[in-house]
Amino acid sequence: MHTPRTIGLATALATVLSLACLPAASSNAEPAATPARTDTIIVTFDHGSADPAAAATVAVADAAQDIAGADVKTVTPIGPGMVAVTFDTVLSSGEQARLGDAVEDQPGVKAAEPDYLDTATGTGDPTAEPYWPFQWDMAGTWGIKAPQAWWGSTGAGAVVGVVDSGITPHPDLTGSTTSIVGGTVVAGYDFISWAGIALDGGGRDGDPTDLVASGSFHGTHVSGTIGAHLDGLGVVGTAPGVTIQPLRALGEGGGFESDIMAAMRWGAGLTVSGAPTNHTPVDVLNLSLGGRHACQVAMQDTINAVRAKGVPVVVSAGNSGIALSEFSPANCTGVIRVTATGATGLLTSYSNVGTPAVPASIAAPGGSELRTSDGSPGAIVSTSNSGTTGLGVPAYRWMMGTSMAAPHVSGVIALLKSQHRSLTPDQVAAILKRTASPLATACDASVCGAGIVDAAAAVADQAPAPPLPVMTATKSPSIAGTPTIDRDLTGDAGTWSATATLATRWLRDNTPIAGATSATHRTTTSDVGHVLTFEVTASRTGYAPATVRSAALRIKQGALRVHTSPSVSGTRKVGHRLSGKTGSWTPAPSLTRHWLRDGRPIAGATGSTYRLTKADRGHRVQLRVTAARTGYTTKVVLSPADRVR
Repeated sequence: MHTPRTIGLATALATVLSLACLPAASSNAEPAATPARTDTIIVTFDHGSADPAAAATVAVADAAQDIAGADVKTVTPIGPGMVAVTFDTVLSSGEQARLGDAVEDQPGVKAAEPDYLDTATGTGDPTAEPYWPFQWDMAGTWGIKAPQAWWGSTGAGAVVGVVDSGITPHPDLTGSTTSIVGGTVVAGYDFISWAGIALDGGGRDGDPTDLVASGSFHGTHVSGTIGAHLDGLGVVGTAPGVTIQPLRALGEGGGFESDIMAAMRWGAGLTVSGAPTNHTPVDVLNLSLGGRHACQVAMQDTINAVRAKGVPVVVSAGNSGIALSEFSPANCTGVIRVTATGATGLLTSYSNVGTPAVPASIAAPGGSELRTSDGSPGAIVSTSNSGTTGLGVPAYRWMMGTSMAAPHVSGVIALLKSQHRSLTPDQVAAILKRTASPLATACDASVCGAGIVDAAAAVADQAPAPPLPVMTATKSPSIAGTPTIDRDLTGDAGTWSATATLATRWLRDNTPIAGATSATHRTTTSDVGHVLTFEVTASRTGYAPATVRSAALRIKQGALRVHTSPSVSGTRKVGHRLSGKTGSWTPAPSLTRHWLRDGRPIAGATGSTYRLTKADRGHRVQLRVTAARTGYTTKVVLSPADRVR
């Protein structure tokens, strides 16, 4: 196998190396079971305890002394009702199993489980050379189509928590060669509690710098695949506008699940004893890690708690070529299980695979020894560091494994969360599956996943349709006619920016008038005192329809017209009868009569005739006609007045 090479930042920007063939990176040997920390167990209670540390000490102390002669050394909180109990002596696997059984038999204890050592799921570093032409995973035939998604989302506003080995300064991530915060990266936390793997003296603290002596810089590589800047500097991530939060839980040789679970909880915004409040809770968690063992109760409870906060959990399937049901936390319920594909669009030989009972969710580029169609290496290039026994300078490195596949999926979820923060973990998983691209050769969805994650299709699935051009009125609709009752009003549809189909209607006080859809409308009594408008909706294929209304027109009462005035006939002498005519009117009104004496109504004199009495002698008598019609102004007209003899 070639010695892995890493290119420092300055060299990476100016140099393209000729590439040798890449050797196989996996073995057919049966993978060994994941080791557990033999001085620690994880205790989970049925219900949250007010003091889980004290409760765990009581539950464990006597049994540990009886079974192994061990005393409780420390109790480290993980989450509500969940702690890691470390003893002052190493337990054999048998003692650990018996102790777990004894503790689980006690009231209130849900589970007592080993603290397994999970490791990063990268398979090595075949060679090293950066730059976009080699990022087949982003834009190649069998890539995730990331650039085609950036029109709709770059991940801005979304936060991805990377539970991994930490991070190193890198201009493509932090915008700096010395700082681990800045650019894409916000402050994270170091959750490694055991000095034996931390390499920084041990204990949890606020500095998640990757100090792994073997120099894989796994967390930095994963972070670059998620969100390296779109700056032309070296590589670009799936979601170049995303925010990354490093949650250090893997050290030299891996990390214990007690620390991994604490990192998951804190990243999701849940309280972790001894750690400060996370002011930048994540929208998705990336776990490019795992170990060969069952999903433990504590891990499942942690995943459930994180999902309840709306945070999807993306987990690499593992690199042992076995059923992922044997690999945790990929075998836990509710996680997005990611298998790995190579540059030829096939599932890689090292990738764990799903089964009907524990199916894979989705596939993504993880890289392999098979080269691309143009002869470039088939591994995944991303951000790294030149160090081999400690920190060096920012660099780029090619790696492969399901560790490299998972961050592609996390990056796509960040693109989605940037669009819609309210998407639930189940909704996210459904979007990824229904928009996935097929592998080069058909593969059962339970084995490989629904297909290769497709960033462009996923973003398009959630993006609003591109806006259509809108029809505009170059001359607004208008109304012509007299705004009184019983008049014909005419609506002018105006003129429009493009030839369109026009639909018209009349509205009274902004409410459509039933049946009034023609260009003319005859006013009625219902319109009097109200406001009428003429509305036009213009539509055309390929355009957004537009609706415009005319200026409002208030309809007034009509005026009754008298053509022949009221008149009185007969002899103006006491004892004689006078006859009154009401005259002629338009439109026909309701008429009432009243006879007047010197302009004052005569009691009871409302008929068409009136007999003169002695009271009328010497006075002027005339007829008053009152005309009324609904929607018209009432009108009063008098006949001529003559003196009675």
